[in-house]
Amino acid sequence: MDTTTFIICVDGPDQPGMLNALSHTLTRYDGLWLTSKVNNLDGRFAALIRAQVPSEQFEPLQQALLSLESVHLRLHPVSASPPNAQQYRWNIESDDKPSLVQDITTVLHNHGANIEQFNSHHLAIAESGMTAFSADLLISAAASLDPLTIQQELKAQHGNLIIHPQN
Repeated sequence: MDTTTFIICVDGPDQPGMLNALSHTLTRYDGLWLTSKVNNLDGRFAALIRAQVPSEQFEPLQQALLSLESVHLRLHPVSASPPNAQQYRWNIESDDKPSLVQDITTVLHNHGANIEQFNSHHLAIAESGMTAFSADLLISAAASLDPLTIQQELKAQHGNLIIHPQN
């Protein structure tokens, strides 16, 4: 059976039953819910869902999903084969600064690295009144890339920045 794999991008006001409506619609068209990232950000529902359906069901499913009320949806067919790259997991900690995310993404981009996951948090430090930055990254890059070079460049820009490689 020929299948179509796709990403559903969803956002809208958070309300009970959002995931149920999405999963119910996907199931009606023989779809598989493969992976997802779902968050509530300041009362807004945001989701990325990787799913798969029989190819002949993709168009009817797309129409059914787009008819759901009070959410914005986009569907993007994707290739099922992942790129050939080395993956690195890092946790980065630093004092918070306005240019910090820009500096991190610029250094990674300049080395041809792709940020596959980026989860960040700002933490208040009560004793000092300052804020700290923490991010968990999944990075993919050519196997020839030297992650120590990237770490050195980031630390040169933000001396107090600490990179914890994760396994």
